[in-house]
Amino acid sequence: MTLTVATFNLKDFFLARSPDEASLAETKLKNVAELLNEAKADLIALQEVGEEELLQRLFHERLGLPNMNLLLGKPDHRGIRCAIASRFAIISGEALEADSLSFPKFNVEDPEPFGASIPLRRSVLRVRTEVPGVGVTTLFTAHLKSQLGTPVRERGEALPLSSPSEYGEAILRSLVQRSAEALYLKRLVEHECLAEPANVLVCGDFNDTPDSVPLRVLLSGEPQKRLVDLVRQANLAADRDFTTLHDGRKNRIDYVLASPALASRMRSTRILNERLRDHGPFSKSAPLEPDSDHAPVVATFD
Repeated sequence: MTLTVATFNLKDFFLARSPDEASLAETKLKNVAELLNEAKADLIALQEVGEEELLQRLFHERLGLPNMNLLLGKPDHRGIRCAIASRFAIISGEALEADSLSFPKFNVEDPEPFGASIPLRRSVLRVRTEVPGVGVTTLFTAHLKSQLGTPVRERGEALPLSSPSEYGEAILRSLVQRSAEALYLKRLVEHECLAEPANVLVCGDFNDTPDSVPLRVLLSGEPQKRLVDLVRQANLAADRDFTTLHDGRKNRIDYVLASPALASRMRSTRILNERLRDHGPFSKSAPLEPDSDHAPVVATFD
């Protein structure tokens, strides 16, 4: 008996928004289905999911899995959200939200460093399910803030960036947001890991590299209790260790993390990046594309 888990950012997984996008949306549905069919996962963490109707079509029509149990989060201002699909019955499922995120203080008596200015942009999903041969297993999925700079706002309106130092400030704001989201996720996971044995999986697009501050936050702690990066544990060849490809640059920003109890049972971890094409320089205004600019990460456990 094995358990297979996958995480996949689908990139703007939307229904066609105009007649011109109709064939693109169908091609996208086909390409996503082919990768998920290759993964053959029992638990799937998804990011950048749009309409529930399209997700239902993916599992019912394309994958032939009408009995998959689904949990969807609340969409953000772009209409994207996280989702979890499970072959196993869901014991409990929650979309966790917060009006604002705290940031660490240097002194207990210090005021909150950023007040209520750091939002949780997309809800974190938590699902508990009974996995045959493993027991109760908790899966989290999250989609952390991108590395795009965050401009300063005045009365809610973003101000234009007009100097090199202001661009630098925007990058730091983005890092603070992403790190605060990582700390929020870590606190949720920490509570879950108090159980023995703790069968916990943390999957998603964390929008940063393995040695970045947000990942160091998520992977910190005592060795016998901290999460394990399964791609790193699998020791993939350097030329295969990437989940995005933009303008010739390969990066790994998608993860399957596991509690030590599950990590010790890992049989294999792979990244399905053989067909990942170079999507060129990232653009917020890019049109709908026929494929994702991310590759799925797939982990199998005994």
